[in-house]
Amino acid sequence: MAERSVRALDPMPFAVALVALLIGLMAASFFAHLPDDRLIIARYAEQFRSTGQLVFNRGENTLLMAAPLPMLAQALIGADALFALSMALGAACLYYLAASAALTNASRLLVAGIFALAYPLWVGAGTGYPPMTGLALLGLLLAQQGRWRWAGLAFAAAALCGTEVLVLIALMALYAAQQGKAWRFMLAFAAVCGAAFMALWLHYGFDVRFVEGLLTFRRSAPPAEDVLSLPFIALLLLAALPMWWQARHEQFIALLGAWIALYIGIWGGIFRLEGGFTYALIVPAAALLAGRLFQRAPIVSVLGVGVAVGTSVVGLSVMMAPRALPPLFPVPEGTQRVAVPFKDLLFYQRWRLDQQLIALDGSLQPELRRMLERGDLHSALVRYAPDMLYLAHAEDDWRYTDAFTTLGYTPYQSERFFQRELPITGFTGRFFIMDQPFSPDLALRQAELTTELGTGGDLLRVRLRWEVQRPASRPITVQLRLGQAEQRTAFAANVFGAGTFDTYHALRLPPDMPDGAVALRVRAIVNGGTLAEVEAARLTVRAMRD
Repeated sequence: MAERSVRALDPMPFAVALVALLIGLMAASFFAHLPDDRLIIARYAEQFRSTGQLVFNRGENTLLMAAPLPMLAQALIGADALFALSMALGAACLYYLAASAALTNASRLLVAGIFALAYPLWVGAGTGYPPMTGLALLGLLLAQQGRWRWAGLAFAAAALCGTEVLVLIALMALYAAQQGKAWRFMLAFAAVCGAAFMALWLHYGFDVRFVEGLLTFRRSAPPAEDVLSLPFIALLLLAALPMWWQARHEQFIALLGAWIALYIGIWGGIFRLEGGFTYALIVPAAALLAGRLFQRAPIVSVLGVGVAVGTSVVGLSVMMAPRALPPLFPVPEGTQRVAVPFKDLLFYQRWRLDQQLIALDGSLQPELRRMLERGDLHSALVRYAPDMLYLAHAEDDWRYTDAFTTLGYTPYQSERFFQRELPITGFTGRFFIMDQPFSPDLALRQAELTTELGTGGDLLRVRLRWEVQRPASRPITVQLRLGQAEQRTAFAANVFGAGTFDTYHALRLPPDMPDGAVALRVRAIVNGGTLAEVEAARLTVRAMRD
């Protein structure tokens, strides 16, 4: 009876993963909580952990970043552990993949070590790039082993960490087609991505508008600490290029070269991603190619490791040095809504999860972005009505809208910081249907108030939904009247563009207004002439004020 051969278990991948895990834990403590866009993922994770909702602000069903998987993973295990596990996964997969690049055991360890010490991955801790890189390497390893369905699943998981990996899907599909496995790969990839979209659609209440945040959000400039990423990548590419040219006819080497060229060409040349950590996905491919050079020239490998270690040490030294942070906002206790000119100003302060954070450039709220594109600052201010309004570095136009005075904004400890003194209530979700044509091109469809009958205070906010057939050619003034209370707002012609949209209005009740039932009337005025006037709702003034 023939003896069954027993394959010895190679302990090196586990050792590599353990070392990378420990290095990842060390690096994460410095980088995972930098005050930049990565804190958006962290806030999503905290909100999900607290409420079970994947939101940035409670009540806003919007996904701002295409990274639901890191958000959920951070909610479960935290940013530090996620980064460390991503490094461990990537290093172990890279050790196995190095065999496909014809590297010796020593060179395989060297390549895995370069990955573990890669500064672009370190400074990306807390973002979706490290888990994206680890999962993409897992997909590449599974593809090399002929497990194309599992490779499709791994690349789909990587795509749920960020859209950058999508540029490699066509390349991997072509690679699979050369082996007659393209359908297996693409069907698995599409199935997971489709299931993920359906799950998000269900989570957000069957409202597909959650994707608007992905179109609205824009990454900011990279932090100053990221300055060392690009030299690190440049050195790797410089070492990888000659070995790719020499072995470009080998299928796996050609794949690695195309991997790097596609990513840099599309994301660097067309979309111009900023920050070295956004190019973390090309680090392992470049390290594999550079491994050939290190294998042939040991002195170069020693120099390469020295540069990697030196870069990492310098990077940590920069992070350990005290950084001058901007002063915190003077926000009174109990503040619920805070508006700043742009989102980056929100990252240097610890906010409560129940606070609504508003960027006046519309980068956090798609609805606000649409108002800004129409030039409707008045509606934007009435709609969001922040408790605290910070206008440093912002246009003064916000101060000169009718809403600024109507809502009662006054300076607070600074000439650029304002506090809303009048209390407000939220919109009820109860719509008054009118479907009233004001002209052949303009119709008022419905209205919504910010308080139910019988509650609220002396400030009434109203949302009006308009339908416009042709863009307005002249300014339109909208007048609201509630008994003795009246408010007129002049809108530029571009606000009333073709389509269906909302305008927002604020109406203050005078203290001497008599009690009783009264009609809320809406009038549209063009060139001093009234197009039409309709009754939107009937309210009881005493109930509202008491």
